[in-house]
Amino acid sequence: MQPLNNNPWWGLSKESRQLILLALPIIGGNLLQMAYNLTDMLWLGRVGSDAVAAVGTAGFFLNLGAALFSIVLTGVSVKVAQFAGAGKRDIISQFITSATWFTLVLGFLYTIFLWTGRKPLIAFFDLNDPEVESMAAHYLFIIGGSVVLQFLNFLFTAIFNAHGKTAVSFRAGALGMVVNIMLDPLFIWGLNLSVEGAAFATLLARLIVFLRFLILFRQQKDIQFAKSAPDLRHLTDILKLGSPVGFQRIIFVGIQIIMAKILAEWGATAIAVQKIGLELEALSYMTMAGMSQAMTIRIGHHFGAKRISQIPNTYKQGLKIALLVGISITSLFWLFPEQMIRLFVHEPESIAMGTDYLFILGASQLFMCIEMLTMGSYNGIGKTHVPPMVSICFTGLRIPLALFMAHQLAMGAQGVWWAVSISSIAKGLLLPALFCITLYKMKKKDQLLAPLNI
Repeated sequence: MQPLNNNPWWGLSKESRQLILLALPIIGGNLLQMAYNLTDMLWLGRVGSDAVAAVGTAGFFLNLGAALFSIVLTGVSVKVAQFAGAGKRDIISQFITSATWFTLVLGFLYTIFLWTGRKPLIAFFDLNDPEVESMAAHYLFIIGGSVVLQFLNFLFTAIFNAHGKTAVSFRAGALGMVVNIMLDPLFIWGLNLSVEGAAFATLLARLIVFLRFLILFRQQKDIQFAKSAPDLRHLTDILKLGSPVGFQRIIFVGIQIIMAKILAEWGATAIAVQKIGLELEALSYMTMAGMSQAMTIRIGHHFGAKRISQIPNTYKQGLKIALLVGISITSLFWLFPEQMIRLFVHEPESIAMGTDYLFILGASQLFMCIEMLTMGSYNGIGKTHVPPMVSICFTGLRIPLALFMAHQLAMGAQGVWWAVSISSIAKGLLLPALFCITLYKMKKKDQLLAPLNI
């Protein structure tokens, strides 16, 4: 083993270093997003739990839009990463053009959906609090105006990341997050706009990121739009690859909405606590989302360049990082749950409920990290359909399990949250086992996948 002063990576393998270098900018961007969300909650928490509940309720439908767009995002990420590994720049440009046109259409349609349906969408939760429902509807209308920008920013980030240019996309996203964090207190408190101020701040920040990406495209020689019209064949390829993941995420958000409706039985406080808990869970989720994308990129490059034998080692190194992240976040949630919740709310009922929620969440963090890493690995080899099958099965079981534990076992809101954790644990055990079997079969055949379908 080399001395530490001669080895700044402390003995990490080359593959681990490559994964970390790819993942760090993505994780950095994700953590900036988390910092913004937490700042949002801090400022809104000072307005009151009702404001947090309003944004949390509206947020389910924003998540639904992001889940719908993940169809495009996943397909583009996989195809661009594989063709980048194969050195097919012309085909990449055609994919970029086709995906951009589809993103514009999808973004406008979803904006219209939010604008026209905001009131019945919020009413679905039966919050029995007209003030919270009104705030949520106003927030949804304003933030709906930035959906097209959000989708385009997601797409451009995925394109740069798939080329391994994660630092470039990080800097663009960081600019928007800094602007967002600066505008939040000005709009929420300075202009006394409450939840509407938070929405306006987000809209302006997304516009700035979009303009920054347009400048970056002009500066890049190897990432360009094709001069030809959108190609339906490329769009079909994108949808074919992305549909399983997108369908899974849409189902997941739909189940989240039903679970929130079940949780609303315990009042707006339970919704507010869940919103705060989910933002804190982003410590692990955002980190592993970066690692998952890095696995897709790295394994996708191996696959495109036909370096098939390196894929198992890449997965092994990624698992080590997932274990470290999961154990660290679980320890944090179990040791300091009350202190973390007190940063956002001050009502005794909210603090007590939030402390319980973080403890329950902590039980599943390690398994959620492993699940996300394995999902990115499956995407890298083009088998995007396997993780959704596992996820939809066990995530769907959350609804009957939540009803049983909340009512039959008289666990209340805790029963709903334990249903979530138990299903995450199951997915985190099964999915890596399936992936290891897949790798074994591929190695045994001495031919992992068919050549790229160009």
